[in-house]
Amino acid sequence: MGGERRTRATVQLTAAEDGAAWARLAREAEDAGFEAVSVPGHLGTQFAPLVALAAAAPATRTVGLGTLVPAGGLRELGLLAPGGADVVVLSG
Repeated sequence: MGGERRTRATVQLTAAEDGAAWARLAREAEDAGFEAVSVPGHLGTQFAPLVALAAAAPATRTVGLGTLVPAGGLRELGLLAPGGADVVVLSG
């Protein structure tokens, strides 16, 4: 087999003590070679998914950002989708 094969893996992050620690976790995931960082969409003690992704975006350069299924029965998906699109646009 020719060429280098890259393992693709995503890490799920849920919480940190503050914004600086959250950004550091996202950078560490990227530096460790993860292809993407995801956050859960459940209601609970973790950060709100779109806010967490928006905070991780400027701290990283190449890692993908995503959310798990965002508790569809508890959130209006028609209102949630534009927020996700805004994270993509604002993060570049």
